[in-house]
Amino acid sequence: MIKKFFTKALTAFFVAIIAIIQYAYAQPDTLWTRTYGGSEQDKGYSVQQTTDGGFIISGVYDYGSSNASVFLIKTDSYGDTIWTKIYGENGSPAYGNCVKQSNDSGYVIVGNLAPLNSDEGYDLWIIKPDGSPVRCLTCKNAQVPQLHNGQPAWHPNGRYIITDGQPEDQKPFTDGTNVVRLIDIEAGTSRNVVRIRNTPPFLGKRREFRVDIHPAWDRSFRWVALNACPDNTRRVYVADLSSEVL
Repeated sequence: MIKKFFTKALTAFFVAIIAIIQYAYAQPDTLWTRTYGGSEQDKGYSVQQTTDGGFIISGVYDYGSSNASVFLIKTDSYGDTIWTKIYGENGSPAYGNCVKQSNDSGYVIVGNLAPLNSDEGYDLWIIKPDGSPVRCLTCKNAQVPQLHNGQPAWHPNGRYIITDGQPEDQKPFTDGTNVVRLIDIEAGTSRNVVRIRNTPPFLGKRREFRVDIHPAWDRSFRWVALNACPDNTRRVYVADLSSEVL
């Protein structure tokens, strides 16, 4: 009886293992595909699911001849376009590298909205689809370093954004380190809250092994997770910012 029970249990165990392996390697079914843009070489750089179940997409609307604008597309959960917005003037190079939704139906975009900013860097822009004026958080602000900004992440109180520096920065650091910045929207200030090495020993021919810090809040919005490689090994680190966020 014990032997028979053991045999059945062992058989069930292996069947379960096989089922798990099959599930893990199963190819997901495509629910839908959509194509957005015009006749030129438009590009999509970032997509995020929004609180209504749809998606927000940022990228480049290409006019041809190296002229482009920031392309922002809002869709429903099936990918059908609800609205599109184009920011920047034809004749100036502009691009939206990353987009994140805020808690007041707005969005923060990392990119260049030439000719609105003159430093040609990756600035943080607050954009609302209701027609409100576009607001730059990092342009020509003596309290904010005029450097390239990376992946932004909103704090739920709407006051703070964390972002990281980018390798394109002309940083004052020469030791391969970079920073996590905490931007206070109300005060219009920025402060480096983390400085850590993120330059790997070998970048690759196309910088395919680069390590971007890409900070992100945890669910309690006290901790921030980030990528770095201070000992030449890529790792994930956690920083406690509870004392920094009011």
